[in-house]
Amino acid sequence: MRLSEGSKNGIILLSVSLFFFTTLELIARSDTPSNSLGYVPSSNDRIVYELRPDYKLKSIKSEISSQKLNDMYFPLKKSPGVYRIACIGDSVSFGYKVKREESFPKVLEKMLNEDNKGKYEVINFSVPGYNTAQESEILKEKVLGFDPDAVILVYCGNDTHLCNLIKPEVTPLNFLYVHSHYVHKILRNLDVKLKKSKGRNSFENSKWLWFKKNILGMFYHHITIYNQPGLELTTTYGDPSSSPELVPERYHYMLGFDNYRLHLSNIKDTLKRHNIKLISCGFFNPRTLAINKEIGIERALDLNNVFPDESVFKSDFTIGNGDNHLNVKGHTLVAQYLYEKVWGTE
Repeated sequence: MRLSEGSKNGIILLSVSLFFFTTLELIARSDTPSNSLGYVPSSNDRIVYELRPDYKLKSIKSEISSQKLNDMYFPLKKSPGVYRIACIGDSVSFGYKVKREESFPKVLEKMLNEDNKGKYEVINFSVPGYNTAQESEILKEKVLGFDPDAVILVYCGNDTHLCNLIKPEVTPLNFLYVHSHYVHKILRNLDVKLKKSKGRNSFENSKWLWFKKNILGMFYHHITIYNQPGLELTTTYGDPSSSPELVPERYHYMLGFDNYRLHLSNIKDTLKRHNIKLISCGFFNPRTLAINKEIGIERALDLNNVFPDESVFKSDFTIGNGDNHLNVKGHTLVAQYLYEKVWGTE
């Protein structure tokens, strides 16, 4: 069967179009956003997002390893005689805006090795914005593979809330927006341009917002399109479990104290099956501290005890200027507290 001249021209046009689109897509994929915090979608929907491997985060003084950790590279199999500790948490234990070696997991590692000649390893699996639901999943998918002897689980007040980023649900209408870096970049640049050129009130009522919600499938469509395809920034404050309509239903399992109890129990049971010690610590409130005790966590260390004077905590031990993340002095104090409470008594 011979093709008509029109069919041949159509095939040529389609081939050229695919070639140029593929080229533009490859260029877009190689152009990592300069203001990205290094997040990429996780293949595990319950983890949601992970750190970009082999990526330097100059804005927050971090260097992400090939293993997607704010840490050095660790072989899965530990050396004979090594005691390995995994730290799981969010931006506090990640070491947000301090150097890697200044974060309290690495300061603790240094303290433990001062008298033990390198026999301790503390691996930092923390990721900014993670909650206890994600930490439970990270434990099973990643941490156990490193064969830890102990796990430090770090709680912060937003660990019963929605995480910092979500995945949009994929539909035929938004498939390219979710998966194509090139198409996503065009839409993001347009979104940024529209926000700069229009007043906020008029913008919020525009057809563009309708497009972002109904075509792109954005739940938080008032926020600028995120600079990484497959992820969307969230915007919930306070306790979203009291207003679940502010959160996509598929993420309700992350919210509230009842779900915190469930995920913490899963972590405890998983570690018990593998004979791994659990140290649960963090800036507990009365409810979460009670939950730790109710489900039988032997070591539940309240880091609020490290900073008994709240005014001193804010002025002396945090980054400041509205940022309550720990500074170098704060991380050192937490490391010293954990060292004395857990390993100083052994």
